[in-house]
Order: sequence, then structure tokens, then C-alpha cells
Amino acid sequence: MTFIREEDRAAAERKKKLLLALYVAIACVYVVGAVLLLVFSSDSYIPYLIADILFTIAFGFYSIYFFTVAYSYAVREYRLLEKMLGALEEREYGVFLREEAPLTVEGLEMRSFLFLVNGVEREIKLFRGEISLEEGKKYTLEIRCGILKGIGGADV
Repeated sequence: MTFIREEDRAAAERKKKLLLALYVAIACVYVVGAVLLLVFSSDSYIPYLIADILFTIAFGFYSIYFFTVAYSYAVREYRLLEKMLGALEEREYGVFLREEAPLTVEGLEMRSFLFLVNGVEREIKLFRGEISLEEGKKYTLEIRCGILKGIGGADV
């Protein structure tokens, strides 16, 4: 079972670019709206000024949310996939010991598993996918950067 493929990196890059294009489109709408409010203001410009201020505050909060949550997560996901898929792949046999508490790596939450690989306990993280493992069973592991890329039942 493969959890992460080469296509995931391209999909993450497309998602990042799509989010940025969406932000630019909303920024353009904001600029056009703000300019139109100023251009069409009459002698009683106070209501237009208040509307422009509220519009600017709303756009400011949207910008803060966008760059701290949505876009930031997409960038972290892309960087992790870029680093992971650029690393060497290891194929190991390991005996599953237990699942550890989930942890955050580079701003992304991952599940953590403990395997006995070559007589040494090794912590391997799972970024995507659901998996149920049997304790004490031997598995074939495909690992890159300590992250589980794929897993299969061991024949040995």
C-alpha cells in the first residue's frame, strides 16, 4: 500500500499556486471596490468612507487568516513532499511494536509508529493515509526521510 506518490508533489504545488491566484483575485476585487467607493463618493462622503474602512478591515483580516493558516499549510505540505520525495528511499523489514502519540513535524501533524528494524527500535512517521497494523507482525517498509511512503506484508 502506497501512501505518498510522485504525483502528490505536483498536486501540492498546484494547490499552492491556486490558493495564491485566489488571493490575488480577491485582492483585485478589493482594490477595484475601494477605488470605486472613493470615485463615486458624493458630497456626503462619510458613508462611503465608513464603507471603505470596513472593506479594508475585512480584507486585512482575510489576509492575516490566509497567510497564517490556509496558504501556510499548503506551503509546508509542499516543502515536506519536495524534501521527502527528493531523498533516498529505504526498503526495510520491520516488526511493528506500537503506535506512539501523534506529533507535529514541520508544522504538519503526523502519526508515529515504532518498528523494530535490524534489532533497533525506529520511529517512523505517517503523513497521509489510514493504516491498521498488528502488533508483532513483520512488514516491508518503504521509508523516505523517516516518513512511511509505502508498506506491505513481509514474505520472510
